[in-house]
Amino acid sequence: MYAGGNLLASLGTRWTPVRVGEILGLGLALDAGLRHANVLVASDGNVNFDRWMLAPTVHGLLRIGEIWFAMAGAGIQYESHSRLRGNGLLAEVDERFRPSLGPTAEIGIMAMRRTHGVGVGFDLAIATDVFELHAQFNREASQRK
Repeated sequence: MYAGGNLLASLGTRWTPVRVGEILGLGLALDAGLRHANVLVASDGNVNFDRWMLAPTVHGLLRIGEIWFAMAGAGIQYESHSRLRGNGLLAEVDERFRPSLGPTAEIGIMAMRRTHGVGVGFDLAIATDVFELHAQFNREASQRK
């Protein structure tokens, strides 16, 4: 079963105390947000997978223009309040899962003046417990019959 990050809404902060001239910076970041995925979509029902995330990372910034920086980072991501919910024909699906922890990586671009900036990026996260979902879902479905 695939539960990819179709939508991620998050807020974060970055602190970059180590600077090598005006070209390179190294620091820490913390992002928090909500991940949402449509796991299965059909004409008469679908299943959504939602979870809250918290991700501390280390990052590097590389100046590529006057105010522009390329950014890359890596760290861990904690996901909690994970819930699989169905509607339509799949309305009986309502499962909750224990918190999970896994690696995360991010890349992006930032516009920054002195100490404040705005950025856009992409991330990849792997939650360790998500893959138990298929077996648990099948086991509980067969018990209901």
